[in-house]
Amino acid sequence: MSKQCMRTMEERIIKYDPNEARQLTNMAVYRAFFKDWTDQVTEEVVYRAVHLVKQRYRDRPGITRSASTYYIAAALDCYDKSERAPPPNNVYTPESFGWDAPLLHPPHASTSTAQFQGYARSGVSAYTSAKILNTRRLHVQWGGFQFSPSDVIHDAIHDLESFFWVLLSLSITRAGPGRERREELTAELSSFPDERHTQVQRLRQAVHCCFDGDRTTITQNRKTLFEDNDFEEHVLGHVHPYFDAFKLMFQQWWNLLVMAYTFEGYEYYNSHAMAIRLLEEVIRNL
Repeated sequence: MSKQCMRTMEERIIKYDPNEARQLTNMAVYRAFFKDWTDQVTEEVVYRAVHLVKQRYRDRPGITRSASTYYIAAALDCYDKSERAPPPNNVYTPESFGWDAPLLHPPHASTSTAQFQGYARSGVSAYTSAKILNTRRLHVQWGGFQFSPSDVIHDAIHDLESFFWVLLSLSITRAGPGRERREELTAELSSFPDERHTQVQRLRQAVHCCFDGDRTTITQNRKTLFEDNDFEEHVLGHVHPYFDAFKLMFQQWWNLLVMAYTFEGYEYYNSHAMAIRLLEEVIRNL
């Protein structure tokens, strides 16, 4: 990779000017038309959402209000599903959502070289980000909300997704720390009681589709998981009972990825801090 293509972190930071955000935002209109959530968030949350939309859709100023509203509503929904305690007075701030970090420009100034394309698509399929595996755009949405996805440029969020798949694969395929693959994946199906056959077969199918299959199989199934958002139904339930304490963390981490890929906002660029918080919480509760 040519160093000339790389941006420094300082060059990547998109300056946030709260005064400019206030000038672009008519809070009276938000309060009049979106009473169901405006009392739940501070004005700074609205300004941050507007800042994101302005960066994502510079050529479409007419959608600023609706798009920022979708983003805030999705963030409230995501927080509610996280099972975290509500903030003081039930009023959410940018810190509540992890929106107190800057947005960033892409890490590379150019993606046109064949060298970059080869780098971006490399990796072990079982643990590679769905965004990197798929040469076509993933259309991820949260609760019916969807922003137009940008061209994929390998960034930290994709490495964070890879780490997610590593931890999840261990929790699904192993029976405990340092253990061999669980017997449901290695023993003959006939060795299990008849009433367990369906459960074992579904586990094996999930492992094949997500981790053990060929690159094409994993790529297509990762795409389907994100676009249909059926992770909980088809994957999470197969975590081995030994790792049950991690299931909420995996669901929260999945929600973080879906939010990040849907809006490409603060979750996209502050994902490491958010994931570290999830890991710290699960460790405290062990």
